[in-house]
Amino acid sequence: MTNEPTLTAQHPLAADALSPLSVDRHWTWRLMPGDFGFAIDAPSIPILAEEFAPIARSYPIVFAAKDPSPLAILGLGGTNLFVTAWDESTTVAADDPVAKPASDVALASHYIPAFVRRYPFGFLQAPDGRLVLGIHEDCARVRKNGDDGEALFVDGKPAELVRRALAFCEAFHTSAATTMAFVAALEERGLLVDRQADIVLADGRKLGLTGFRIVDPDRFQALDGPTVVEWHGKGWLALVHHHLASLDQWRALLRWQSNHGATSPITAAKAEDPVTPELVPTEG
Repeated sequence: MTNEPTLTAQHPLAADALSPLSVDRHWTWRLMPGDFGFAIDAPSIPILAEEFAPIARSYPIVFAAKDPSPLAILGLGGTNLFVTAWDESTTVAADDPVAKPASDVALASHYIPAFVRRYPFGFLQAPDGRLVLGIHEDCARVRKNGDDGEALFVDGKPAELVRRALAFCEAFHTSAATTMAFVAALEERGLLVDRQADIVLADGRKLGLTGFRIVDPDRFQALDGPTVVEWHGKGWLALVHHHLASLDQWRALLRWQSNHGATSPITAAKAEDPVTPELVPTEG
């Protein structure tokens, strides 16, 4: 295949780019409103189990092969195709504790993953094991001085913006632990299988994506009764169904990839189907 990137759970917005947030260093810093341009080089985004339902309506959900974190696929060739659609949305994301009026994160037809909405904040693990709120200091929205934007600290104490970010990251961390328990159960039962995506675009170009796994439908169907009851009680059966249903989004995603330059993924998805996606077992 031509242009065959390998998918991993590593991400340009990962925690290793964070700096601990502190009043001593950041007491004059402020945060400006901004867009989603920071996510343009993120063709996949880590997601949480509780997001599977809304994400399945917009993006394929897969699992990274090496670190089996669940991921939403947002494009091929190293580019996130949904950034412009997110920026041009008009419906306020009421569950977003970081954005405020005049700089609201927005939702339209496409759900914006929590991993994106928490930016530029996130958790770092201190040497003693504690979780510490961090900030991406190189974020284009950060201002080190001046009166523009929203203050991070007021009178030496965390401002409302920081308190909202802390609450959001705490909820994210809790949900991430639940998510990994679900993934561990999939692995324990041997349900995850390696796949690669072989794609032919309308102009004849061939694209490919390797390094991911999906749930094998036959193995899932063969789960024993006690496991089915247990997973139903935990909501894990529904998560698998959302994941499998999301694989239908490959076709819509690849339409837009082929028609990149259309005004939105909505208009591109209405175009004549120009692609033939195929998920096949990984070679080797």
